[in-house]
Amino acid sequence: MLIERITSVEDIPMEEVARHLVVDEGGEVNFLQQLAGWLANMPEKVFMLLVWNNREKEELRAFVIAHDPGMHVDYSYIAQVWSDPQNNRKVTTAMFARLWVWTVAMGKTAIRGMTQRNEDAIFRSFGFENVGIIVERKIEAGERKGLFGHVKDVLHG
Repeated sequence: MLIERITSVEDIPMEEVARHLVVDEGGEVNFLQQLAGWLANMPEKVFMLLVWNNREKEELRAFVIAHDPGMHVDYSYIAQVWSDPQNNRKVTTAMFARLWVWTVAMGKTAIRGMTQRNEDAIFRSFGFENVGIIVERKIEAGERKGLFGHVKDVLHG
C-alpha cells in the first residue's frame, strides 16, 4: 500500500478520482475544477491523500479531500472521501490519522463533513457525531423559468 499526499493539480489522477466522487449528475468536472483552483491558489489549505494498492500505483484504493474553510471556523471540512469496500480498516484509519494531524496543524479542533455514504460506519469507526442536518429544496424547471424576471430586479435593485 502506498499513501500519497497530493499538493499539485498535476499529480491528481482525474479519471480515477472522478469515478468515486459523490456529486450531482455531471458534477465531477465542476468538483475537479474547484479542487484544481484550491490547489493552485491555496495548496496549504487543502489536504488530499490518495491510497494506492502498491508503489506502482496500479489501482486507487481510497482517498480523502479536505480543506480549511477559513479563519472563523474551528474545523477542517471533508469535501470527499472514498474507500474501496474491500479495504481493511487499516486503510481508513491511516487516512483519518493523517487528516487528524493536518487538522491540528492548521489550528483547528474538529473535522466536519457531509456524507451520502454509510453514516453509521463513520459514527462508529471514527467517533463522528451529528451536529446538524443539511436541508435541500429542489427548484423545478417551471419554477426556475418564472424566477428569471425577478433575477433582474434583484441584481439591479
